[in-house]
Amino acid sequence: MYTEKPVDQESRQRFAEIVKNLRGERDLRQFARTLGVSHPTVIAWENCQSEPKRQNLERIAELRGESLEVLLEYIDGKQQVSGQDRLLSAIRGASKEQLAVLVRAIADRLEAL
Repeated sequence: MYTEKPVDQESRQRFAEIVKNLRGERDLRQFARTLGVSHPTVIAWENCQSEPKRQNLERIAELRGESLEVLLEYIDGKQQVSGQDRLLSAIRGASKEQLAVLVRAIADRLEAL
């Protein structure tokens, strides 16, 4: 993605999904500040209307706990994201309240084993 070649709609949609999942329940402005961009930029990404600069991709990859190369491979459709990776991404974007519910669910599951 994000090279000299044209970007297809599927790649834009995969990137929008990443941004939405990473933001989770966080306030749009707060999330934009975390990335060092404006909130209209985040809105444009989530609506498949613009492409991020490389430095923003690097920050997003960092927040997801992965390399830029892995992120780009997923966006380009060259790599599938596992269920575990999706779960981790959702956790990273969760609010404190959502994390508390998840921790309780994990504790309940462990007790049942």
